[in-house]
Amino acid sequence: VDPQGTDLANLQNANGYYFDLIDPGEKGLSSPIVLGGKVFFTTYLPEQVVNVAACTLAEGAGVLYGINVLNGTPVFNWDQSPVSDPFSLADRRMSLGSGIPSSAVPIFQPGGISLLVGGSGGATVVDPGLTLPRAQTFWFEERGL
Repeated sequence: VDPQGTDLANLQNANGYYFDLIDPGEKGLSSPIVLGGKVFFTTYLPEQVVNVAACTLAEGAGVLYGINVLNGTPVFNWDQSPVSDPFSLADRRMSLGSGIPSSAVPIFQPGGISLLVGGSGGATVVDPGLTLPRAQTFWFEERGL
């Protein structure tokens, strides 16, 4: 998606958007989360290699996507390209390592917000680049007499 050109104009006149997952067999197995205008979701990339001698399948890997909720464009430089380069489709996702990943779980702490994603190799902590205002709140329920 070109956020500055005709793609944006077409998107504004559309009833939504979608993008194709790019790897063979890639599939979403978890719920997305939206924080500060960014959508985070994980996908699973199954290995195509079968070890016939061991009668096992390869474990596969997980990927975390981070995109703009309004237009699907990347919001992070996850492909580590030079800062002067514009974001590309490769910037929409980062590798998480082996196994089927969990959903991205937001962890709200005094120092900021982190995303935690579990996998077979342990948890991955991701900085979602958010500085949402936080305030302690309470609620109570009033019952009519």
